[in-house]
Amino acid sequence: MRGNRWRAEGWRAVRATVPAALRLFCVLLVVSCRQPEATDDAGPLPAFHLAFRSGDRFQSDGWRTASYGFVVDSTRRRHTQDVITTSGQAGGASDVIVIADSAVTVRTGQTARDTIYLRLTGGGNLLQYGLLSGLVKKREGRDIPKRWDVVYEAGSSTWTVGSVDAAGTEKVIASVNGTPEYFQVALNTNPTLVPAYRISMSGSKLDFYVWISDSPTCFPRVQEESEPLAGIPYGERRLLTDRISPP
Repeated sequence: MRGNRWRAEGWRAVRATVPAALRLFCVLLVVSCRQPEATDDAGPLPAFHLAFRSGDRFQSDGWRTASYGFVVDSTRRRHTQDVITTSGQAGGASDVIVIADSAVTVRTGQTARDTIYLRLTGGGNLLQYGLLSGLVKKREGRDIPKRWDVVYEAGSSTWTVGSVDAAGTEKVIASVNGTPEYFQVALNTNPTLVPAYRISMSGSKLDFYVWISDSPTCFPRVQEESEPLAGIPYGERRLLTDRISPP
């Protein structure tokens, strides 16, 4: 009890002699030294077992986004992605998953077509051919060589995706969130909650995110941020709505 009384009297003496701003600083210093709470990135790293089959179809809605993530309604596009083969060729590899991507702008009916090339390594890595070169071309108008960029590196919390310059020195770094997020997707017309892990990619003038699920294999969300200060006023957002599997 005597110790408590001395501490109380001492604190009153401090309050009487120390300015209010300094007392606030001391409080903030004590708080900052506390053990940090768990973040969203807490949890074990996922071990993906992705499985694509020829005939798989993925349908999603996409929009252009302005600063602070605001969606531009007039830019809504309906994407249809069909897995053509799981043994195609691209970028010097012959075990390539080839996906045809068709996007129709709802307002104008204009159609854009693209092809996506993916690879799954024996160690569980996921690679995409020309991912960063396509983003750089669209966002900055620059041409860089197409490479096999590492979307996910098995067992790693952070890794190098690839580079955004011709010399291959300006790196993009990725990390994975160890806690799944849930998305509602229609699986062969049946509404289902799908768990997915967020992959965050960061580099010069680039913040890009993709959510990956293997229950079932799909990408429920893809998000590209705008960088107004770097002269890139728009980003994109795409949400998966339907996954259709062949019988």
